[in-house]
Amino acid sequence: MPTRTNPRRILAATLLSLGLGLVIPASLHAATLDWTRTAEEGEGNWSTAENWTNDTIPVTGDTIRINNGGTVLISAGTAAAGANLKLFGTASTLNVTGGTLSLTSALEISAEGNPASGVLNQSGGIITASSMRFGVSGGSRVGTYNLSGDGTLMITNTVNLGYQGHGYFTQTGGSASFGLLNIVNAVHDANTTSFTYGTYEISAGSLSTTGDLRNGAWGTSTGRGNGAATLRVVGSQATAINVGANYVTGIQKATAGASGIMGRRSSTLDVSIDNGGLTKINLTNDTASAVVVGELKAGIKGGVALTQSDKFTVLEAGTGKIATTRTDNVRTGGTTETPVMSELTSTLFSNSTLFDYAVESISDTRDALQISFKDAAGQGTLALVPDTLGELALGSGATAGFVTMSGLTAGNDVSIYLNVSLGTGKTSADLMTYFTENGIVASAIDEGAYNILVTMTAAAQSGYFAWDFSGFDINTTLVALGAYTTAVVPEPASFVFVFGLLIFAAILVRRRK
Repeated sequence: MPTRTNPRRILAATLLSLGLGLVIPASLHAATLDWTRTAEEGEGNWSTAENWTNDTIPVTGDTIRINNGGTVLISAGTAAAGANLKLFGTASTLNVTGGTLSLTSALEISAEGNPASGVLNQSGGIITASSMRFGVSGGSRVGTYNLSGDGTLMITNTVNLGYQGHGYFTQTGGSASFGLLNIVNAVHDANTTSFTYGTYEISAGSLSTTGDLRNGAWGTSTGRGNGAATLRVVGSQATAINVGANYVTGIQKATAGASGIMGRRSSTLDVSIDNGGLTKINLTNDTASAVVVGELKAGIKGGVALTQSDKFTVLEAGTGKIATTRTDNVRTGGTTETPVMSELTSTLFSNSTLFDYAVESISDTRDALQISFKDAAGQGTLALVPDTLGELALGSGATAGFVTMSGLTAGNDVSIYLNVSLGTGKTSADLMTYFTENGIVASAIDEGAYNILVTMTAAAQSGYFAWDFSGFDINTTLVALGAYTTAVVPEPASFVFVFGLLIFAAILVRRRK
């Protein structure tokens, strides 16, 4: 008797085989693709097939390697994708000015090769990845990321900035959002002379984490090697620095030991104020805590500033959640080792006479770590009269200090005349360069005792003119200063209104006569 065939079963089997045929080749197609365009050939487009192995543009699932010193461009309209992207070799560079780069796994900068010096410059576009690592497993591996413009970087999970190698992240714009940020996650264990460096610097744009921000190798395991972590906040132009969980400082250890944690470890929080003050590190969760130990550095961007306040918030958290000492010992294989530098040390560059720090209550639910000008750093007061030069002599001069000013007008420019005594080998031109590189409007002059003119805008009726030349030259001092502001000139509309009132009043007087 012939076997009867079920058409439905045949159709199902056919569809299943076709489905498997569609699924299996997708995994088989995942490949490792290398960038082949050389440095000598110049920058090349990601979306040009001839620039890749086998003339194949990477797709989702591929491992991508840029390791020949070449330069890759992702620009507007480009939709780049892959699983892992490894940027290493000598001076291999990825420039992202627009478009998108979507990675399902890790973005690694200088994770392979020895030496390695990968650089990623992002001034636009969107980059997404699961994780990101800099300088992996090698003391001579250096990974660099420069974020600017309107670039957007989104890392879902962990960013390791310095993972036994070195990592440097400079943000002058754009938006960076991470799961967890480790600045120096692991030190190089080979010997006690090699250092692992990690630095995150932000002067504009926004930075946010959903998890911890860990500034330093914070684990308690044994090991050799040295690690130096730095979080640097420059001025007030960053729109936000928000931490969704804890701010954690790494283990502090000033000298190498013979057992346990044998290397030196340091964590530095480095801040510089500008005319607008400072962008604070904000712990958005009131239950999260901040342990700020190690070294606190404070200075003035460009060496001079005219500020509205003499107090600046560095970090804000819930009430009782900020600690500047670490009392726990470090567990090292069954024994304990008390960290050296267990308290916050306000070395403040070479100008410890200018700033002090304290944890203050700023509301019923929030505390703040703040820096402020010390009273002892005050060099006097200037009560300005419009259209009159106010002057103040500072005796033997000071490398750093501040002067309290009144008689200002918010929104009006103030001309500040400086008598600067320059250190050996330094010139006014050198100081001009230092000022202008940091956005200070200044010029060299020869007017009586004054040799520098700085122009700044007042934010209120009173303020503080502060200076710190230690970043330029420790032997450069301010000997005297003068300040000049003009009288407020009425707006044309206001002038017409007042003039009209005067005419009206004159007419009334005439009629009464």
